[in-house]
Amino acid sequence: MITAMLDLFIRHAHYLTYGLLLWLSVAHFVAAFQTSRADTARRSARFTVSLDRLLLVISALLPTLFSIHMQRYLDFWHVVTRQAAASPPRTPKQPW
Repeated sequence: MITAMLDLFIRHAHYLTYGLLLWLSVAHFVAAFQTSRADTARRSARFTVSLDRLLLVISALLPTLFSIHMQRYLDFWHVVTRQAAASPPRTPKQPW
């Protein structure tokens, strides 16, 4: 029961993470765009925009990397549980 709930949570957690990171990325990009328009004359604005673009790319890749990692974990977990279910129950050895 707990394994099934954990499995369900892990399978759908990447959607929640993806939505949250997408929202944060859009908010960050809008704020960076407004800042870069206000600071166009400054030399540091170029660095700010390039850093913001880098953060945007990284935050866009994080959900993909997270879901790949979770899928590998789930595949491993299913193999382990399948092997445990297929093996016969162990009986204690008799001392004599």
